[in-house]
Amino acid sequence: MIGKDSSKRKIAKRARFIRVAERRTRNALRYIRLLGKCANKGSYEYTPAQVEEIFSAIQKATERARMAFSKDQVEKFTLSREEVEEDLEEIEEQT
Repeated sequence: MIGKDSSKRKIAKRARFIRVAERRTRNALRYIRLLGKCANKGSYEYTPAQVEEIFSAIQKATERARMAFSKDQVEKFTLSREEVEEDLEEIEEQT
């Protein structure tokens, strides 16, 4: 019985994800289309820097959202070891 309840919960969670994700995606796309209407120079005045700032913010938010979906696959940050390896090789050669 436990298996059936668990599979029902999984199906319910998947269905809820589809419903919520579709609605939120439609809303995001709608607002992006509305933002595009701000490009009308007859109605608005803006600088290229302002446009860059807007799309940079959107891109950063999109990247953060994408990373949230791949938490398991986040790459570990490591510093370059090239300089250290060269220094270690020099030390080893001197000894």
